[in-house]
Amino acid sequence: MMNNAGTIVFVSFENEYAPVGGLAAVMKLLPPEVSRWCDTILITPCFQNIERTKRAIREGEIVGTCMAGRVFHNGQFHEIQLLKALPRKDRPAYAMYLVKADKYFLAGENPYIDTWRFDALFSDAHFLCKSVPAVLGLLSATARPPYKVSLHDWETALAVESMKLGPLTQCYLTLHNVYDTDLRGDPRGQTVLQHCIPLMQGLSAVSEQYAIELTTDVLQRDCLAEKLQPLLSSKPILGINNGNFVPLHFPVDARSVEDILAFKRAARLEFTGLLRTRADMAPRWGHRIDLAADDKPIFLVFGRDDPKQKGFEVAAAAAYRFLHRSGKGAGYFVFAPIPGPHGLDGIAYLEGLCREFPDNAMVFPFRLAAGYQELQRAASYIIMPSYYEPFGAANEGYASGVPVIARATGGLIQQVCPVETGNLTERVLAFCRRYHGDALDKPTGFLYREHPSTETAENWKYLLGTKFGERRPIQEPVDKLNPVFWSMVEELSRVLGKAISYYANKPQYCRLITNGISLFNKFSWEASAKDYLEKLFGMSSQASAQT
Repeated sequence: MMNNAGTIVFVSFENEYAPVGGLAAVMKLLPPEVSRWCDTILITPCFQNIERTKRAIREGEIVGTCMAGRVFHNGQFHEIQLLKALPRKDRPAYAMYLVKADKYFLAGENPYIDTWRFDALFSDAHFLCKSVPAVLGLLSATARPPYKVSLHDWETALAVESMKLGPLTQCYLTLHNVYDTDLRGDPRGQTVLQHCIPLMQGLSAVSEQYAIELTTDVLQRDCLAEKLQPLLSSKPILGINNGNFVPLHFPVDARSVEDILAFKRAARLEFTGLLRTRADMAPRWGHRIDLAADDKPIFLVFGRDDPKQKGFEVAAAAAYRFLHRSGKGAGYFVFAPIPGPHGLDGIAYLEGLCREFPDNAMVFPFRLAAGYQELQRAASYIIMPSYYEPFGAANEGYASGVPVIARATGGLIQQVCPVETGNLTERVLAFCRRYHGDALDKPTGFLYREHPSTETAENWKYLLGTKFGERRPIQEPVDKLNPVFWSMVEELSRVLGKAISYYANKPQYCRLITNGISLFNKFSWEASAKDYLEKLFGMSSQASAQT
């Protein structure tokens, strides 16, 4: 027996069959975990032209149902069909339902930027929100009220208007970022989030630190979420940490310095072997470097290129500056970015880095068909230079046995226990003490932060106004007069030198790895699910949980 009546209803614009960003990964893991305590469903679009979705339908991962209905939107009724993902045997109280419609959800690759029609994103998002009551009506025999409706980002926020709010339905909004858009036809000129946040029963963000920064960090408060400040300051934001997105890959029995170093050497050999033999692993820029030829540190930067968030140009400029100062024997820099909306032109500064240092830098601006895990395991450090980070992926580094160098922001502060704290402001250090406490003597990597005098709204807006779609030289990927950018570059360049010195002392470097694994184990989706249930939804997570 479940110890909670009713149904938790997650509504998400992304899902594991349309994995565009981090939200899809959350929806793959969080709702099934919540279902251990309460019947749980996920309502999400069926993006019928996305290859991953088409393959899932062909292979029977997504199946049709006999359920169909109508949704009134933009002055007319539209037919919808309900599809269902195959049930999970280990989570019988969970189900995923996909909404299919002839005129909506037609993006072919990325629903956020696909321009198959000029207003596709808002139109698709609004139609999904209008569909939620119709879907719950079709599922009334199995997904019974009362409903706790968990909405995620602006794309699903308007479902709060579609639902009949009252004792049987309560809506909650979780912010994975503060992207927003104008509310079409609103006489007051509001954005979607400005309109919807006051209607929510509760508000949360995807890490404790990000919830704090939404109203206190200069970049968030005075730039990205400037319009939302009156609402965010008056409505409590609950920070709920995500769990880990990957399992632990590092061998649990490798604890001695000898074992750890042997693991790292083997990973270098394995990746280098793949690099030599596979044509599809040739770097776009830079030479095929034999990373197994020596023991120089390998710095890895990876992830989706969002130029107004990820800060890849900070890492590139810092590497360029560091190699000029320290020489070509200092180390290797490997970039594995997934190009964003501006394609290769948006990361052309990496070509300039490799042109000047072809034996120190390689760039793989595509999804590696093979070798990605081997590359992660071979890395000596992962660099995460984000301008902001709601949760972050430092734990992905620890899972492969790699310490992390990160800008001190958002969830990265929680995920990186710093080697040195003397370079951090008292404010950042206070957050480190809050999250790591007595474990500050068990570091997992390095944190850096620009000089506080450069952190002004004007400087950040100047940086965000960069023409990211244009080809930019490595010598000046952002205007040389921008203080906040170049302060970040200088601080990261300084930390690179510290990290190399630390790496030279193998016993202390190996302790970073074991400490990182311990920190990795402190995050879990079970803890996250309990926080959603108890702290956000006001439900019980005591006893009766399904294992």
